[in-house]
Amino acid sequence: MTSPRLSRRRLLGAVRSPSRYTLPAGAHVADLIEVAGGVLTSADLTRVNLTATLAGGRSVYVPLAERAAAAAAVQSQCEHVSSPGELRNEPYRRATIETAARLVRCLGEEQYTSRLHLLRSTRLVGPELALELLDEALRIDGDGGELLPSGGRYRTPGGIYFRLVRELLTPAEWAQVTCSSARSTLVASNGENPTC
Repeated sequence: MTSPRLSRRRLLGAVRSPSRYTLPAGAHVADLIEVAGGVLTSADLTRVNLTATLAGGRSVYVPLAERAAAAAAVQSQCEHVSSPGELRNEPYRRATIETAARLVRCLGEEQYTSRLHLLRSTRLVGPELALELLDEALRIDGDGGELLPSGGRYRTPGGIYFRLVRELLTPAEWAQVTCSSARSTLVASNGENPTC
């Protein structure tokens, strides 16, 4: 007799107990939220597909309504931009850069490559989710940290943050975060559109 397949997923954001949970295969996002004790009153469930099945190992994120409203306001300010020659999404671009700078300060990242990865990942996940992931990384670190898979030492807060980001992104998106800046510069200098 074989045991039923299990799905292990991390639930982040505006829920009562954000953590990693194991549920039977075929479970839905709503089941995951229920196991976590439900959502906070400040949650924005309009942006969550409650009927989606838990597959693929990606984390589930429940946004806060106030951050969703702020993101929508930034998005609406950016709708007038249409041509490639214009400054695209200037308010959103500014919010992305300011959020990445906050991540650098909060996570204590001093290396150029780590700072560049923070900017790229913020561009991909958006400022709102980047701040939620920062909160989660700092909570995990404050609750005793997280051992590396080898068990030899603990992850830095930045290491925890990047692990959370990597769980949310597809392999192709993660490659955009970690690609060589030298390659991006070379491609751009050849007149090509860089992927990073």
